[in-house]
Amino acid sequence: MLKKFILGLIIIVLAGAGIWMGKTKSRWPEPSLGETCKEKPKFEDYVVDPQFSKLISIDLDSNKMAREEMEKELLAATGSAVNFAGKYIVVNHECGLGCQKHAVVDTQGKIVFYGLQSSKNTNYQANSNLIISDNRYYEFKNKEINYLCER
Repeated sequence: MLKKFILGLIIIVLAGAGIWMGKTKSRWPEPSLGETCKEKPKFEDYVVDPQFSKLISIDLDSNKMAREEMEKELLAATGSAVNFAGKYIVVNHECGLGCQKHAVVDTQGKIVFYGLQSSKNTNYQANSNLIISDNRYYEFKNKEINYLCER
């Protein structure tokens, strides 16, 4: 009986965490899975048509965690042109020595993803869903950054 109660409690806690994470859309991508790239992914392998629009305003309430950690940078991004995955703006935040955090904002000002952290430069292009961070390759798909492989 106690085991069932504890299992039920764990399920409720995990479900609640999933709901909370879904509301904030903050998630760190899968850590290094040790998957060595057979071929180095290229930006041209993940091409999308870029929109030529700018971020008019930012909805800081669309992600509380991002607002708390990088409000200044998010507000400063107002007026920025699309620079990632066809219709998004990547906003960077220096979080310490050798630490950067990145948010992905759509042109309507919604923070659609927050949680990619890197220690080196992160590379991305306006016409590609590929993002390269710390020699790890990710694909931005369905408003998530998904691990592909690493070099």
